Order: sequence, then C-alpha cells, then structure tokens
Amino acid sequence: MTDVDLHGLDPMAVKGTFEAMDKVFNDWPELKGRIREIGQSKNGIMPTRPPSVDGFRIDFYPGIYSDIDRVKEVYNRGLASGAYPLGTDWKNAGVHELEHVAHGRLAQINATDVFGVIYYWDNNISTKKIVSEA
Repeated sequence: MTDVDLHGLDPMAVKGTFEAMDKVFNDWPELKGRIREIGQSKNGIMPTRPPSVDGFRIDFYPGIYSDIDRVKEVYNRGLASGAYPLGTDWKNAGVHELEHVAHGRLAQINATDVFGVIYYWDNNISTKKIVSEA
C-alpha cells in the first residue's frame, strides 16, 4: 500500500487481515466481488454490514486497529471466550467477517438444489446448521 491515508489504522494490522482474507478468496472464488466497500466503524473489532444492493461493507474499528498489539489483545480475549476457533490468530478476524459474506451469499441464491431449503438473510441461520444440512 502506497499513498493511502489509513486514517490512523496500523498498516501492518490491515495488511495482515487482508492477507488472511485473501486465502479465503483463493479457496472460495465465488466470494470475490461481494465486498464493495471497506471503511471504519464506531465499535466492534471488524464488523460486517448486511448486503446492500451492490454488496457488503466491512469496517475496521480504529480504536483497535490503530495498534497491532491492541488487535492481538482483543483477538486473544475473543479466542479465550470462544468467539474464535482454536488454532487461529488475530489475522483471522477478517476471515470471521467473510463468514457473514458467505452466509449472505447463500441467502441471495436459490439454495434449494443444495440444501432443499430456501435460505433468507433474515432467518439468521447458523453456519453449523448450514454445514449439517449440506
């Protein structure tokens, strides 16, 4: 990244998160192009907003992403509480957000051929349920 104003975000924290997300795009290319905007939020480590007409928005929280050590600290607390799976690290916060994008993508397609059920965004179906039915 050159000549980009990150508005106080730690470049290495942002870069590490994007690198982890990039691995997901390699495994799930159908998610490419589903994120239309990246910005900043007022709370949360890295929230995803539900899809608009043209795609999702993923936001970095400057209160955390302004310092890479702070990102790690908050992520480790989430790991200890079970919010993130064992064997992951702070870079995987973005992977967690892409799970919301995948969930939304399932909701936007006719999933009856795969699951036998039509899924809608507002059903709030868990990943566990989707995987078990798949």
